[in-house]
Amino acid sequence: MYTESLNEDETYYMVSAIEWTGKNPAVINSLELIKEDGKPVLFEDDGISYKFYGADSQKSEGTYTFDNIGDLKDIEGLKVKGKGKIVIGMTLGKVTKDSNRKLKVNYTINGKVREQIILSHTYKELSTRK
Repeated sequence: MYTESLNEDETYYMVSAIEWTGKNPAVINSLELIKEDGKPVLFEDDGISYKFYGADSQKSEGTYTFDNIGDLKDIEGLKVKGKGKIVIGMTLGKVTKDSNRKLKVNYTINGKVREQIILSHTYKELSTRK
């Protein structure tokens, strides 16, 4: 995702699909962008400030501004069973591609906390430079 046309210091919202195929619903505790060493992505180091949300499962995938994103849900405690939507609100500075950028998902199923690392081209390819 190349974002040179986006204004720095303005927040944009990207809606993505999420799917949980397990028998029992997963409850999201947190979502976090991390680097190869497991440390979080930070604006000071990586040019990305972000916050995750949940959204209506009928919301179309894509990039939105604040004026047209609609209702957002707190990501913490969001139940996912089947298909759903997550939103990342991002304020971007100078961002370069990072093939080691990943999404860390912390969730609970049947009272057991679990963690999963997800590789996503969207986060790897995010850049404000050609």
